[in-house]
Amino acid sequence: MPHSRPGKGVDVPCSTCIAPNTNLKTVGFNVPLFAYAGRYVDSVNTRNVQNVGMRTVRAQRVMVNYARQRVFVRYGQTVAAFPFALFFTNIANVKLWPVGVMKTGGTVKRYGDPIEIVAKPSTFFYPEANGSGWNTATSQDGQVTLTDFDADDTGNLYAGTMWWGWGIAWDQNDFPDTRQMEFRCQVSDAPIVADSVIYVKPAKVPYAVISAANVVSGSKPSLCIYDVTNTAAPVLKETRKGKANGIITWARHDAGKRLAVLNSDGKLRIHDYAAFIKDGATPLAELTPAAKKTFRDLKFDENGTLWAVESGPSPAAGNKLWQVTPSGKTYKSVPFDVYGTAFAPQKIAVRNGWIAVGGKGPSNGSELRLFRVAGGKVQFADTKNFFFLYYHNTFPPAGFCTASTYSPTYCSFDSLQMIDWSGKTYLLYSANGLGDVYELKA
Repeated sequence: MPHSRPGKGVDVPCSTCIAPNTNLKTVGFNVPLFAYAGRYVDSVNTRNVQNVGMRTVRAQRVMVNYARQRVFVRYGQTVAAFPFALFFTNIANVKLWPVGVMKTGGTVKRYGDPIEIVAKPSTFFYPEANGSGWNTATSQDGQVTLTDFDADDTGNLYAGTMWWGWGIAWDQNDFPDTRQMEFRCQVSDAPIVADSVIYVKPAKVPYAVISAANVVSGSKPSLCIYDVTNTAAPVLKETRKGKANGIITWARHDAGKRLAVLNSDGKLRIHDYAAFIKDGATPLAELTPAAKKTFRDLKFDENGTLWAVESGPSPAAGNKLWQVTPSGKTYKSVPFDVYGTAFAPQKIAVRNGWIAVGGKGPSNGSELRLFRVAGGKVQFADTKNFFFLYYHNTFPPAGFCTASTYSPTYCSFDSLQMIDWSGKTYLLYSANGLGDVYELKA
C-alpha cells in the first residue's frame, strides 16, 4: 500500500498506509513549497531483493537533459527516461504503476512484501533484463550494480556498472508502452570500474570519460577517455593515473563547455572541455576545502556559476556553501556561512535562484535547507523542517507517522534535483523509498 501524499497546509491521514501507520497523520507543507506535483517512486516498505525480475526499485539520482527535454531517474539499478511532459503527467497520477510495467523478461517477486510502484517511464535501461544485450553472467552478491550514468543530446545513454564494465544504450523515441533502451555496446575490458561516467563534446568528436573514485596509488589507472563517434565500438584514446584524475562526483555546463569535478585527492577542479580532453593538466580553477573538511557535492546553475558544499564527518557549525563564479578565463570563489545551526551538507541542487542542500542536522537526522539568492545574498527559505518531519523523523508526535516509522522501512535521504518546466521550478527529493516533486514558490 502506498504512503500518503503530503498535503498543503494540512496534516493528511494516511488511510492507505500499512500497519503500524494506518490512518495516522502525515505533516503538511507550506511556502516556500508552493504545491505538490507528484511522486515517482514508492517502495518505502519493500525489502531489498535480487534476481527476481528486477532488483528493488528506489528513488535515487535524477538527471535533467534540457537539450532533449528529458528526465532520467535512477530507479535503484535501473535508469528510467521520460520526456518532460510525460514525467509531470505520470507523477501526478495518484495510482502509480507496479514496477512490472518495466518488462525485464522475468517475473517480479517480492516474497509477500508490497510491490514497488513507480511513475511509468517511456524507456528504461536495466543491464540484467532479457534483451538488454549485456553479458551479466559474472554477477556477484550485492544490491548495487549501477554506478553512474550520463546522456548526450542525440539520444544515447552512457552507463557504468560495478562488475560488467560500462556501455551505451539508445534512448529511443517516445512510446505509449514502456520499452527497453536499445543496445549499442558493452565495454567489458575497461581497466577500471566506471564509478563516474561523463559525456563531453568539445567540438566535433564526442567522448565518454570513465573514472574510478577509490584511487589508492599514483601508479594505478584512474581515468579513461573513449572516442564514442561510433557508439557501437568506442575507442580507448587515453588512460590517466593517480588521485588527481580519480573523479568522485561531477557536474557539466554544456553552454559554457565546462566540467567541474571532485577528485580523489580532495580538490575541486573546473575544466574547459577541450583542455580536459587534451591533458587535464591545467584547470581553469582549483579549490581546496577548509582544514578537516571535504567537498561533498557540486552543481552548475543555468548561468554557469558553480555551487558546492563542504562538510566534516559529522554535523557542525561553520560548514560553508561555496559560490564559484566565472571571471574572465578563470573563476572567483566566495564561501557563505548560511546554515546557522550544526549541519553536515551532503547533496546540492540549484536552479533559477533556488539552492537546496540536503544533509544531516544537529540530531544527525536528515534535513533539507532551502535558500534563495537575491541581490548577491543567499537567504534562508524556511520550510519549518518539513522534509525531516515528513520523511525522516523516527519519533513523530502521537497520532502522526512518517515514512521512517514503518517496520521495516527503506527511507533515507539520497539526492536532490531541480527542474524548469512550463514556467515553473520544481524540487525533486529522492529518499530511496519515496521520490517526490514539489513546485517552489515563484
